Amino acid sequence: MKGNEKGGRDVESVYKKIFTGAAVFLTVFLMVRINIKAQNPGLMLIFAAAASLVFFT
Repeated sequence: MKGNEKGGRDVESVYKKIFTGAAVFLTVFLMVRINIKAQNPGLMLIFAAAASLVFFT
């Protein structure tokens, strides 16, 4: 993502923080719900990979 457009940098960083926070919250929420229903380490790995993708992109 480029922040070079007119006033793009500030808006982009704010949206990225909101999006990251929402994604992390949803990921943790889903992890807890699914882990309660079925003790499956594979699903946990998938969610951990998804969370790391959100953090590092």
